[in-house]
Amino acid sequence: MSLINVDLSDTIATWKNKTNQIASNLGDLALLNDSSTSIVTAINNLQNGYDSDIASLDSSVLSLDSDVLSLRTNVYGGTFSLSALTTTNKSSIIAAINGLQSETDSDILRIRTHVYGATLSLSALTTTDKSSIIGAINEVDSDVLLLRGNVYGDSGGILNLSALTTTNKNSIIAAINELDRRSIDIYNASGILLNT
Repeated sequence: MSLINVDLSDTIATWKNKTNQIASNLGDLALLNDSSTSIVTAINNLQNGYDSDIASLDSSVLSLDSDVLSLRTNVYGGTFSLSALTTTNKSSIIAAINGLQSETDSDILRIRTHVYGATLSLSALTTTDKSSIIGAINEVDSDVLLLRGNVYGDSGGILNLSALTTTNKNSIIAAINELDRRSIDIYNASGILLNT
């Protein structure tokens, strides 16, 4: 919109129209949301409000910066610096973590080698089932149950002591001790005990 000027050559009707246009462009002071008595006062009040809001925002940002710095100090023990990392790779947090993972994997491999004498290999198992540690353990468990069945005549689980023919059926040891007490001492003609 162009600037409205009243010229000396304007007629009174033109002057009136231009003045009314200026008033219309400025607006009705009664419609202002504050108690300003002029457009200049209203603009100044608005500017002061913006200045106050900006100052408040600046203060909030500074407070937030302080909170972030305090958090970093509590978490990292000081201002955060990648150079303070003790890892070999200090280019980023991700690189440092990946470096630690690689070192940990190396340490685990070294421990496995120390404990098992070589890297853990299922093919080194002496069981028939070499598909997994679980499969090998289950095979050994099955062999133990078979052996137990051949030795004790049961199929596993808790040894059935009630099948003993001794009077004392509390334990294998108690049954053996009972049998030992029942044995008859046999002596030769010279009186020497033969069944020691």
